[in-house]
Amino acid sequence: MRRFFIRLLIFSLVLVLLAFLLDLVLPDHLILSAVSWLFIVFFVVTFAVHWIMLSILKYKPERFVSFFMLATVVKLVIYIIVILVYVFIKQEELLSFILAFFILYILYTGFEVYSILGHTKNAKQK
Repeated sequence: MRRFFIRLLIFSLVLVLLAFLLDLVLPDHLILSAVSWLFIVFFVVTFAVHWIMLSILKYKPERFVSFFMLATVVKLVIYIIVILVYVFIKQEELLSFILAFFILYILYTGFEVYSILGHTKNAKQK
């Protein structure tokens, strides 16, 4: 679990650095003003879901697929709430927020699935 945390932290820091560099290049600083706090949300949600998935894989591997689907739905609900809160609180820069949110969602989901697949392969071999 510690290894995943370190990898997730490095992955997030690389994304923050890329966002910072894009923010320097793009006009009006659209990137960081819209998504600076999103990195924290995605980091926490990804880490929590990964921790839960590993716990389920360890104690109830036969129920893993069901819990994975449930975790995906819960993540989507959390992310929809985040989007709605942003829309109601801050309506400017909406397009840059949604675009950045979608990109971060794809990147963090890909990272999480890649990590989970490594654990499921190890669990099948045991």
